[in-house]
Amino acid sequence: RVAEILAGWEFERVQDRGLDEIFHIVDERTRQKVESPVDKVLKSSKAELGADFEVLLAMDGGERPISSKAALIRSSDGAVTGIVMVFRDVAREREIERLKQDFISSISHELRTPLTSIKAYTETILSDSDMAEETKRQLLGIIDEESNRLAGLIEGLLEISRIESGTMKIVREPVDIVAVSRKVLTALQALADKKNVRLESDIDDDLAIFEGDEDKIQSALTNLVNNAIKFTHQDGRVCVSVRQRDDQLVMRVSDTGMGIPKEALPRIFDRFYRVPHPGKHIQGTGLGLAIVRKIVTMHGGRIEVESELNRGTTFTIFLPLTAAALPESQPAN
Repeated sequence: RVAEILAGWEFERVQDRGLDEIFHIVDERTRQKVESPVDKVLKSSKAELGADFEVLLAMDGGERPISSKAALIRSSDGAVTGIVMVFRDVAREREIERLKQDFISSISHELRTPLTSIKAYTETILSDSDMAEETKRQLLGIIDEESNRLAGLIEGLLEISRIESGTMKIVREPVDIVAVSRKVLTALQALADKKNVRLESDIDDDLAIFEGDEDKIQSALTNLVNNAIKFTHQDGRVCVSVRQRDDQLVMRVSDTGMGIPKEALPRIFDRFYRVPHPGKHIQGTGLGLAIVRKIVTMHGGRIEVESELNRGTTFTIFLPLTAAALPESQPAN
């Protein structure tokens, strides 16, 4: 049945046809037909693997990247009585490999950028002993800013690693979500004031007890509010709303900022992805929203986003109030 799915043929239609007609294999790069593993094993009398980058062309013209292998079947006296072939669909493995390469490439780029700036400005200061103090302070300020960015990137990578390796666990305890929300707003008030952004709250003081990991929920909310301030213009507004809906906690962060293009919405939770804003340079690691989604998912919740370009963005987190409210298929930790 698996072979039928891979090749797109039904057994009844192929049992009298030639093998190469059914399992038509080409090189993904050259598009040339490759030697069948059956032919290889008949020549060598040893188990044979197919080549890299093989593609199986299905009956309907579809393509599947495959790994193939063939081996002789021998009778007790050593005579060859047949051949067994194994085809394996490796599309998922190819995708994982691509993602890994993209991840390494992104890390290299993201680390190189602040390091290059730090090195360049440090060398400038060291090479000019007569540099004016004001100029030196400006360059040191840039070095400090890039160092903070580098530290944030490394911490983000460590956080992602802890989450995906399973070493980071959710510790569920009763959490005063009102206090947590107000703590986040207080901590980010200075940043909002610096941009003259009005920071508003609409928090229900009569919420049921939420069972979750306080530090991680605070981290997720801080990330969302910090982003909202960062991407909101001068004299804009950011609002944090916390409400209870049945057995769910609903946390909403809205802003009147730049908004997100519709085509970028499917990717905003990807690692290292940053929404392009032509003509504007807004620093960030591209890891924050990926971490937020991981934290929310680990609590058995979900996060949604709505946005309109140049009108603003709203992120909404839905969290079960207690572990008992989780769906049966969702583990508490």
